[in-house]
Amino acid sequence: MACQPAVDMPSTQTGVNAATEQTAKAKVVTDTQVSAAPKSSAPTPNVETDNSFGYAHSSAELSVSEAFAQKQREVLALGSSDRRLKITGLRYRDERSDPNMDLGTLRATAMRLRFEPFLPLEQLDISSELVDEAAPAQARMEAIRFEWVALTAPVPLIENATPIAFRYRSATPITTDQFPALVAAFGQGGAQQRFEITGFYFDGENESLAQQRADALATAFANLHTRKVVYVKLAQFRGAKPANEPFEAASFRWID
Repeated sequence: MACQPAVDMPSTQTGVNAATEQTAKAKVVTDTQVSAAPKSSAPTPNVETDNSFGYAHSSAELSVSEAFAQKQREVLALGSSDRRLKITGLRYRDERSDPNMDLGTLRATAMRLRFEPFLPLEQLDISSELVDEAAPAQARMEAIRFEWVALTAPVPLIENATPIAFRYRSATPITTDQFPALVAAFGQGGAQQRFEITGFYFDGENESLAQQRADALATAFANLHTRKVVYVKLAQFRGAKPANEPFEAASFRWID
């Protein structure tokens, strides 16, 4: 039987070291592909990162791609009528923003507005979280975490966090010092786009009041926009009066 040429085999320890090194390299690659936000302890399924939306460093302006509609469908598919969608805006320790305005809350607010056409207000909640590390080194980072949590009680108005709200049977908007940042987060829209504002009305109110709320918001936005914008103002019935007051009674978005 012919003898095979000798081959130098790595020692067992060398093999272990190589495997350890490969594992460490794999971990580095994996860690750069996921959000830097701390993992939630809640057993909520995560939606895959797909770069369908994002924020620039130190900015609350939400940018979305054509794939964002699919992202919305994926997030909504994980929910149910007995849970609410909690949207957490992340802000990193090296980001800078107006000290009177919480960057995480503004990011969460901008994202929540994208889901208002699909869920009632009592099923939408926002929060802010400081991530104690530097922001991801990329032009556009997601900076948002979605969670479906138990719907055990009406979600209260977050004091000094909801940029605009209304009292029952009133068309006078109540704004906080974060309202200008909310307008800025929406940007100026495309040259041919219009800004749609939907005023809500509830039991004991009427459609005319909702229209007045939409008119008031159009005026408030127009005063802060740097160019002429065409506003589309609508009214929509939203059922029972919210348990907490003042409450949000409008939604807005850019449309083609």
